Amino acid sequence: MASVPRAEVDAWRETAGSVGVSLATLLTAATGVCLRHLGGRQDFTVTISASGRTEVTKDLWGSRASLVPLRFDIPLSSTFADLARTVSEEMRGVLRHSAHRVTDIRRDAHDVHGARETRPTAGPASLFSPFGTILNILTFVRELDVAGTTAHMLPGSPMGPVDELRCTLHFDGRPDSDLYVRVDANTAAYAAYDVRNLSDRLVAVVRAAAASPDVPLGRLPVAPDTERDTGWTIATDAEGLAPELDADMPAMAPIEVNSSVLDGAQGPQLVAKLDYPAGLFTREEVQELTDLWATALKGLARHAARPGAGGLTPSDVTLVKVDQRDLEAWEESHPGLVDVWPLTPAQSGILFHSAVAGSSFDAYQVQFVLHLSGAVVPDRMRAAGQALLGRYPNLTTAFVTDSAGEQVQLVLDHVELPGRSSTCAASARNSAPPTWRRCWRPTTPRTSTPSDRRCCA
Repeated sequence: MASVPRAEVDAWRETAGSVGVSLATLLTAATGVCLRHLGGRQDFTVTISASGRTEVTKDLWGSRASLVPLRFDIPLSSTFADLARTVSEEMRGVLRHSAHRVTDIRRDAHDVHGARETRPTAGPASLFSPFGTILNILTFVRELDVAGTTAHMLPGSPMGPVDELRCTLHFDGRPDSDLYVRVDANTAAYAAYDVRNLSDRLVAVVRAAAASPDVPLGRLPVAPDTERDTGWTIATDAEGLAPELDADMPAMAPIEVNSSVLDGAQGPQLVAKLDYPAGLFTREEVQELTDLWATALKGLARHAARPGAGGLTPSDVTLVKVDQRDLEAWEESHPGLVDVWPLTPAQSGILFHSAVAGSSFDAYQVQFVLHLSGAVVPDRMRAAGQALLGRYPNLTTAFVTDSAGEQVQLVLDHVELPGRSSTCAASARNSAPPTWRRCWRPTTPRTSTPSDRRCCA
């Protein structure tokens, strides 16, 4: 078990506030980064505890009500600030399911992903950690008053049975309490040294993330102090230390390029060294090639920094075979393109019949008319429909044909839901357009006269 002074934790709390998340979320995100580096997976799930407490019992430690899965998707190119905000949104979503039984959640997750595509977990799933490693972040512990005597949680107190791996970060309840970082594990699967090392590594990740929330995660110094001077690392002053090759040594290639990225006071710097046989090229020729290469790299960097730069390549759309020319044409005609999918057999059949029908009757295009009673709020209905589109990417696709004549569907990151709203007063019924006259249909008995009806399309 490791501990962090309260003054340092208060600085972490300020960082969390500047990012727009709570301290508990910051600690959860940092633990995810630690597991990301240890396991090597970008996308995985862990088990988090849902308190299930009422207003009266919210400050009591323990009494865990349910376990729910939390998904991490941690590309090393993202910053910790972005990750923390994403984790905050993800936690708000999953904690709403804390009333469900763990067996139901596991069954539903299995049904969604399929038996062969269940999302990997951080550590094996088990009875007490059904979705992988347990993260138990307890930032709400306070002192208890027992018959006029204050009591606090003793660090190192038993935390219940452990059948895999559990990371607990908690205070002891006192106002000036340090933060205790505790890792419990199954001794049959983990050595004591590994468990102690994991506590130190977790603290190192939190410190690095809190100190540099806007630095890409792949560049955070996640090793604890005890490991900083061990192993192989690139020396920051290594430039110029490469030995010169023997003049009689056979050349491996006409030009050999060796490059590396070194951290300096002004950030990372690319250092490259070009070797060449003196009998094939002159120094001036190689210097000209080096200058042209550097110019091309700078131009590429400037282009990548422009808004709208980049895009998909054939390697990004693994479900279909398309060339770069098709992708660039689709990105221009369909802004927001994020993926390309093949058509299912049913989609191919429906698309064929729709194309044959043309502007005539198409049995697959069905219009629904819903008559709603009571107060109808068009803005809320439109927001609900927009949320539905955003939730299911298969509703935001466009069907096109590639240069080889194959039909595919383009997945867009956003599609604006079209809609119209109009108020049809009873007195203006006869003068309203035919479309709205058909929409105005009283749902109350004939003896009453409604003042108006709201029509939405």
